[in-house]
Amino acid sequence: MTDFSHLAGPSEEWASYLAKNPLPKGDVISTEFRRAHNPQRYAARDAAMKALGDHQVTWETRTIPTSDSLEIPIRVFRSAIQKGHASALIYYHGGGFLTGSISTEDPFCISLARDTGFTVISVGYRVIPEWKAPTQFNDAWDARTWVINNAADLGLPQDFDLYVAGTSAGGFLAASVVHRERELGESYIKGQFLAAPWLVLTENFPFDPKVGDKTSHIQCRDADFLSYPQIEQYRALMGEPEEYRDSLLLNPLLFDEKSNIKDLPPTLVMVCGDDALRDQGLIYQQKLDRLGVPTKLNTYAGYPHVFWIFPDLAMSKTWYRDLLEGLQWLTEKQGHVRN
Repeated sequence: MTDFSHLAGPSEEWASYLAKNPLPKGDVISTEFRRAHNPQRYAARDAAMKALGDHQVTWETRTIPTSDSLEIPIRVFRSAIQKGHASALIYYHGGGFLTGSISTEDPFCISLARDTGFTVISVGYRVIPEWKAPTQFNDAWDARTWVINNAADLGLPQDFDLYVAGTSAGGFLAASVVHRERELGESYIKGQFLAAPWLVLTENFPFDPKVGDKTSHIQCRDADFLSYPQIEQYRALMGEPEEYRDSLLLNPLLFDEKSNIKDLPPTLVMVCGDDALRDQGLIYQQKLDRLGVPTKLNTYAGYPHVFWIFPDLAMSKTWYRDLLEGLQWLTEKQGHVRN
């Protein structure tokens, strides 16, 4: 494992921002935390929606069936302007599997649809602790399968290109879906985008004693916005049956580089330097790179987990430009995937 400790922070911009806008520390992750945190996410959503102006994106909310015979919501965003070959991007929101919803993601999904021409499908997967893992992972898979089987209903041609994406815990779901698909010998997904991803259960992280306390979950243990103790608390709420704890489904970071899985798709990884999850995204990118999978990596030294949710940061604007460039790169590289 490589030492990535040079990416830790804080950066000058983040330190200055934090001095003027202090964040609470030490929140205990629980359903009470969700009740307090979700209204903040909805308020941020409302402010971002006002800032979007005339975006020329339409959307609708639908329900889709799940493999356990229930239903979950999805929200479908379509731009009035088509760009390039018809493409769909399935997006899984972050929030440690506990907070957030399809509604909190509206501004981001609208922006993606407007600026890429993709049909964006935001997935309202079920959250912990009411729904134990792997429910969220199965919901993510069911959404992927539904989109593939209902392309015409979504206004997509049969030869549309499919991408998956996620932020933080949503990146966990996106990567899990990709590996699940490849293990089945399928290759519908042409690319994945992972932002500050969580990719392995905390107890299964491949700790390297040679890196020691420079490992991100130690070096960035008390990082702003998301500490490692909070990650452990999110993980404790997952409540999965024991037989899943070492599964690839819940640990996509640990995929076997020597396995005979079909080609993994081109992957865009965006990593925050001052983030306890930092090393997970970087290790994953390195493993893909060793296999010859096309990867594009963006790192943001000195910035905390999902810093781009703070729109006043100059680096947040840089991050979004990098994202659009990365998605364009994915569309150019998707020919790497063989059906």
